[in-house]
Amino acid sequence: MILATLLATAAPVVVPLDTACVVGTDPAAQVLRERLVERGAMCRPHPTTSPQRRLGSPAAPAAPDTMDSGLRRNDGVSGQATLHPYPRAGGGPEPHKPNGCDPDPGSPPSRGYGCGRAPVAIRFLPAKLAPEAFAITTTRTAITIRAATTRARLFAAGYLLRHLDNLTLTAPAHVAEAPAMAIRGTQIGYRAKNNSYDAWTVPMLTRRIEDFALLGGNRIQFVAPVSDDAATSPLSPLPATETLIAVAQATHRLGIDVALFYPLLRDYGKPGSAEAEVADFTALAAKLPALDALYIPGGDPGHTAPDRLFPVAGRVATALRQRFPKAELLLSTQGFDAAGLDAFHAQLAKRPRWLTAIFVGPQTRDSIADHRRRIAGRYPIETYPDTAHTMHAQFPIPDWHPAFALTQGREPVNPRPAATTRIFAYLAPGTRGFVTYSEGVNDDWNVTQWFRLGWNPATPSPRSPANMPGCSSATGPLPPCHRRWRELARRSVGQCRDRCDAGAGERPAPGALGRLADRPLSLPRDV
Repeated sequence: MILATLLATAAPVVVPLDTACVVGTDPAAQVLRERLVERGAMCRPHPTTSPQRRLGSPAAPAAPDTMDSGLRRNDGVSGQATLHPYPRAGGGPEPHKPNGCDPDPGSPPSRGYGCGRAPVAIRFLPAKLAPEAFAITTTRTAITIRAATTRARLFAAGYLLRHLDNLTLTAPAHVAEAPAMAIRGTQIGYRAKNNSYDAWTVPMLTRRIEDFALLGGNRIQFVAPVSDDAATSPLSPLPATETLIAVAQATHRLGIDVALFYPLLRDYGKPGSAEAEVADFTALAAKLPALDALYIPGGDPGHTAPDRLFPVAGRVATALRQRFPKAELLLSTQGFDAAGLDAFHAQLAKRPRWLTAIFVGPQTRDSIADHRRRIAGRYPIETYPDTAHTMHAQFPIPDWHPAFALTQGREPVNPRPAATTRIFAYLAPGTRGFVTYSEGVNDDWNVTQWFRLGWNPATPSPRSPANMPGCSSATGPLPPCHRRWRELARRSVGQCRDRCDAGAGERPAPGALGRLADRPLSLPRDV
């Protein structure tokens, strides 16, 4: 304990990672290795770092990848457990450096692949820590990550990536972290209504899931193949069920929760409809490699009154746990009028044992404070905040200029840093976490910010992409927006004063002006 305190208060360690060698074959090591390669890292093992063999003896076979992770490799040999060279992105040595080194070995390397410098070894070690906690010890020659689970190792890898400036890590000699909220999730809908995902391949979706894990996400909620949407999208490279199986497998191998958003859309007053629903769900569940949580909305979509919703959900819960005994089942209060909410809470008063928690999302009549009061601790509460939409939304942008409100409307690129901080502060107290309601990539800023707030609610509201936690975890820091462009964004939201959010977020694009500004929210009186 004393040593950990001394390390935590020591001066930060600055470590070049252009020659970093990630040791290990589990998913966290593979993902971190890949991200460093993308930034230009090249592992050049020091002679003492590789096992030696007697002259003339055959090379030892590569160790098998017992994780069988299915993730992409950048090490050239599947399952190689020793320090191995990374290929340079694009292949070959850096153009002005023969064999990847500076022509003049006596001069300091300009971008260094560390010619003559020992590589920094990044190792993952087991530890008796909480399932999502990690500890990182950093020296000039080694980084040691200690964690008990694959997901915690991924969270630690994300910490390292967020503290990189190009390929230079500046971090405390010792850091230990654990998340504040138990559930930190987001939604992926492989369907026609989505603005992005229906055109994506499985490797693209897998990359997306990895990025969410690096940001601290521990639950990915997929929209079921049958929802309030077309059966398929003309852009989809694979059928919805086949894609769901693949991404559930990818999520499970990362140690991240697999969740399913499963609306009940039949008329359950008709004979046989409940039986058909249970049969359909049972058939789908049998195809999935993992399922940790099932989310059934009361409405949006769906129109089932509580006196029919609860019995059908209870039967689905039985089928769920026959396949996945430890899976959770959650219901939402969406879509009910006052009488419907009274009926919902009357059902809750019976304390059904199959029900795990309640989630609260858009199109919900009662405030989050009313939910806390009426549920009174009988069940945990999660939130399902709308991060995707600007107009016709759970939290519409107030005073948006009509030219943009009418043309950009519901789903443009919409970074809202200050508003997201306020929304989180309003919704989060008394809940166990969240799954953000997202419709693609337009709300990446907001989803990222929710992940970081769920990890640490004291995370400050970022004022620029350079200060945005996690923006650089996948593709590098986003470029700052031009001052004039930011000013135009401010003007799109009425008379924007110093409290406005403006100019932070995505790269400018045609028609994007006005998407990045935001006024203080008009929240209910109980905020």
